[in-house]
Amino acid sequence: RSSEARVLAEIGRMPAAETQAALSQLERAPDSSVVSELRSHLLLRWASTDPGAAFDYWQRNSDRIAWKANVASDLFIQWASRDPNAALAHWRLSEPELADIDSAAGYALRQIFSQLARKNFTQAMVEAGQFTGEYRQEAMQGVASVPVSDENRGASLQNLLALPAGTDRGVALTAAVSSWFS
Repeated sequence: RSSEARVLAEIGRMPAAETQAALSQLERAPDSSVVSELRSHLLLRWASTDPGAAFDYWQRNSDRIAWKANVASDLFIQWASRDPNAALAHWRLSEPELADIDSAAGYALRQIFSQLARKNFTQAMVEAGQFTGEYRQEAMQGVASVPVSDENRGASLQNLLALPAGTDRGVALTAAVSSWFS
C-alpha cells in the first residue's frame, strides 16, 4: 500500500504535459491490473490540462482502463470545470459509447449541467430541455443544484417556477431546495 501511495504521489507531482509520454510508455507494458490502474491515474492527471485529449485517449483505450466508468465520469467533470460547453458537446457526441456506463454517464451529465448553469442558467435550462428520459432528469438536477446565495434564491426560484408544470419542474425544484438546505 505504501508503494502505491508513493506512485500516486509521484503521478500527482508529475507535470501534466508528461503524462501523455508516460501513457505511451505504458503501451509497451503487458496488460495487468497494475498497468490498468496506472493508466487510469495518468489519464486523470492528463485531464487536468487537456481533458479533450484525455477523453479521446479513454475512448480508444477504455477496455484497458481500470474503473472505466468512474474515469470517464471524472474526465467529464474535470472538463466541465474548465469548459462546460465543450464537455457537453463531447458528451453528446459520445453518448452511444457511454451507454454501457449509464449511471456514471448520467452523473457526469449532471455535473456538466451544474457547471454550465453556474455560467449561464438560461442556456443550461434550454440545453437540459433538449434531452429526454433519465438524461433529461440528470440535466435538470444539475441545473437546479447550483448553489445560490440567500439573496439570489428568490430569482433562482422564479426561474425554476417558470418551467412548464410537470416532471421537469418537479425534479428541478426538488433538487434546488435539497441543495439549498444541505
